[in-house]
Amino acid sequence: MLSNLLVNLLSMFFKSFLVETCLLSVFKLSFVEPMSFLTEMRSSFVALLETFSLRTSSFSLIRLSLSSSEPLTWSVFIRKVYHNFYDKLLKNMDKSIETIGVKNKEEGARAAFELLKGIVNSETAMFLSGGGSPRDLYRLISQDKNRSVKPVAFCTVDERWVVAGSPDSNEQMIASTGLYEYAAGADIEVHKILGGILNRSETALRYGVVLDGIFARIHNSVSIMGIGTDGHTAGIAPYVTLPLNKMVVGYLNDQKGWQFPERITITAVALKRIDEHIILAFGEDKKDVLKRFVGQKNNAREFPAEVFKEIDRRVYLITDQKVCN
Repeated sequence: MLSNLLVNLLSMFFKSFLVETCLLSVFKLSFVEPMSFLTEMRSSFVALLETFSLRTSSFSLIRLSLSSSEPLTWSVFIRKVYHNFYDKLLKNMDKSIETIGVKNKEEGARAAFELLKGIVNSETAMFLSGGGSPRDLYRLISQDKNRSVKPVAFCTVDERWVVAGSPDSNEQMIASTGLYEYAAGADIEVHKILGGILNRSETALRYGVVLDGIFARIHNSVSIMGIGTDGHTAGIAPYVTLPLNKMVVGYLNDQKGWQFPERITITAVALKRIDEHIILAFGEDKKDVLKRFVGQKNNAREFPAEVFKEIDRRVYLITDQKVCN
């Protein structure tokens, strides 16, 4: 009786998203042999989740349940995957950029902090950018005695190819806010880019493997991003062609005026896998670039921040500049 009810409920749910044909036959399988059910289910769920760009966390659950010596019962398994899928689907239905106007960067940091308190939990990975815009936010997090923002991991978004610990590095700026010390006291993992004896390309490859592991075991993720006056975001410079199949790359940008030409950065591939993005942009010098970002369609190669308008993710723009939305 319970099995029939579950089949009917799930069938109705997936019918509403026009994907019944690929799943209904699986749901009508006998539940007498749960492992057979799980095996048949995996390929259908992977196809479905990929359709909505939601594969990572749910597929990890499927893979773990199939490989574990003590697999989940089919009822617990379906409930977990159903809620995981539904939560992520709702989160990603609104693709618009929500602009939050503030008076100054201090108020902007507080607004971002409040957002993070509602997003971050013990199964969240936080991706951290460098630059001046997020400095106050990182201090707020590190000084919060209640540890209201406590993710499973802090991961660097991009880095200048300099010696680890250099005052020019993004990671050193983050360290100066007390955030890494906070992480150590709160048992939060810290994943940095710099360090070791590998060259730039090898370091990028290693960090890509690290992020693959992070995405495979987290429930959700959020980034703290910025936009440069030239439209760059993370370490993605304008007019630079990056691979379409790598989450992290190291490259040399010899364009005139680009400070620290050697970089390692996450790419649009990684940005598309992060669930929510909080963009911080403060100061009069950001006004023109923000108007362009919000008010017109841009070529992503010329204006890398355009990627945030092309991905199926929730994006918040927190700024003290008046821009139309």
